[in-house]
Amino acid sequence: MAVRYIPTNIRGLKFVEQASWAGGDPGAGYTALKAFDIEFDPEQNTIEPEYQKPEANRGPDDLIAAGKGGTLTFKTYLRGGAGSESEFSLLAKNCGLDRNANDAVADDVASATASTLVVDSATMTEITGDAVMVNDTDTDTQIRFISRKQEGTPVGDTTFAIEPNWSDTPAASDDLLDIDTFTPRGSALGEPTKYMTFQFYEGDGTTNRHLWTLTGCAGTFKISTVEANKVPILEWTYMVDAWSTAESNTADTADSYEPAHPMLSSPVYIDDTETKIKSFSFDPGLQIAPMAYQGGTHGRAGRLYHASQPVLTFSTLWDVDYLSDWTTPTAFQFFTESIKDTDEGWAFYAPSVMIKKPAPTEIDSHKGMEMELVLTDPGQDADDANIPLWAIAITGSGS
Repeated sequence: MAVRYIPTNIRGLKFVEQASWAGGDPGAGYTALKAFDIEFDPEQNTIEPEYQKPEANRGPDDLIAAGKGGTLTFKTYLRGGAGSESEFSLLAKNCGLDRNANDAVADDVASATASTLVVDSATMTEITGDAVMVNDTDTDTQIRFISRKQEGTPVGDTTFAIEPNWSDTPAASDDLLDIDTFTPRGSALGEPTKYMTFQFYEGDGTTNRHLWTLTGCAGTFKISTVEANKVPILEWTYMVDAWSTAESNTADTADSYEPAHPMLSSPVYIDDTETKIKSFSFDPGLQIAPMAYQGGTHGRAGRLYHASQPVLTFSTLWDVDYLSDWTTPTAFQFFTESIKDTDEGWAFYAPSVMIKKPAPTEIDSHKGMEMELVLTDPGQDADDANIPLWAIAITGSGS
């Protein structure tokens, strides 16, 4: 055996989409991730023969090597794409979600009120549940979500009812900016849109560098606790079908991501009221199950997203109105946006949440509440279009 003194730190995580579940590593076209806290737990199913020998203390025959597997976890910052697809978009579009990518359209706004936006129908690609991001010299950059779309109202235009109300009402000829919207799948959850191959390195130098390649990966994510004045973080978990290793001195793939934006000037709205909160977290609750298959190289024919149980939490200063909303279950909207500039921003929207349990806590020496919320069915708009259970919007050109 060739012993190597390889440092245990893991670095240089990168990925590429596979052509199919059975397609394996494409071998090229990798995209680098600015990931951290990268951990991989490899699995190799080894089976011990169960028959017994007539001689005492002889031990079993050789172990039988069966299929591989494993779990990859890592973290990235939650940030926009700065003119290209964000890290979030590149990964989340294959995580059992629907994505609608809307390109920038200059001077597209015809008019607006505090709760509506009117745009040109000829350039309109948005659907109910999508986000819109507006900007102009005299209008603040804002992200809002569409709760109803009335095409042809007025003639030649489309009117969006938006949530929550604008903090700075857009004006005619304002611009719409690039933005991707992710929502739970409207149809059966099914397989990932694409399976992924990941690679990462352990070690350093020209010989003491170890390359791992993980294929057939399907993942989930959650927004870990986001606090004021700190950078929001995404936690990713991927189920791995197969893995291989090699000694390698290949250089890491370069990345070109912009710096992340901390939670500053990032308001939260409960319904249409700006509310002071210290932190929030969100877990879409996506669950993955293997499709067991004898013909699979590792006993699987793929993986299925089979359930979604989202959980939202936030902490805020004490307010007896929340106790009333708890004891008499009352639905309300939750919205937050974080915008650095016109191409660096994101937002989260849950149109109908109810308090499952409030717990007392301390916030900067003040009495506070830590609340776990259940996302409830928001139903349909007046035109019978389904309103999504939740939506995440992020800047970047994803089309």
